[in-house]
Amino acid sequence: MTKILLVTLSLLSCTRLASAEVRTIEELKEAFPAAVVFDHSIELLAQDMTGRPEVITGRVDAVEGMPFKQCLTLDIKDPGANVYAINIAFREENKWEVGDAGMLAFYCRTLETQNPYGASGFMLQYKPDYADWRYHVQADLFMTREWKLIMIPFEVTIDAADTPKSVLLFFFGGVDPHKFQMAKLQVFNYGKD
Repeated sequence: MTKILLVTLSLLSCTRLASAEVRTIEELKEAFPAAVVFDHSIELLAQDMTGRPEVITGRVDAVEGMPFKQCLTLDIKDPGANVYAINIAFREENKWEVGDAGMLAFYCRTLETQNPYGASGFMLQYKPDYADWRYHVQADLFMTREWKLIMIPFEVTIDAADTPKSVLLFFFGGVDPHKFQMAKLQVFNYGKD
């Protein structure tokens, strides 16, 4: 957690981005144009959860009053004890270089949870697409019942020149059963400037 916070503070001080200034992904794009943008929104809505319906199911739902019209609703029925046991992944042709600045951005909220505090959570990793678990950024996220724009800045410190692909992983195990929604998933590569 400390590592993510330090990288976040470093990137924020470089870009002078105040969280209060950006309320939508569209505002993020306008304020800080990225060199490359990977939009996984359609892939997110197309996730196939039919393999283990007793563990996780997904469906596309309509949304009103937000800067998007549809979201993916995930029902994590049996999370189990292993955080890595249930996941979805998004791959992209994105060759990051050491020193590049990036941002993950998406919307999410909780619908139902057995957590006594009314929150649900998951872990995400964004990493080169290879077998080991070195990553550009990892975060544990907790959601409330209100839609939130999640923006996670990072700086690339891993030399993965031999790996032309990246993968964004969401892990849903190791928590209480819960149901939540996600929308408008995008990855921004700002390069070194």
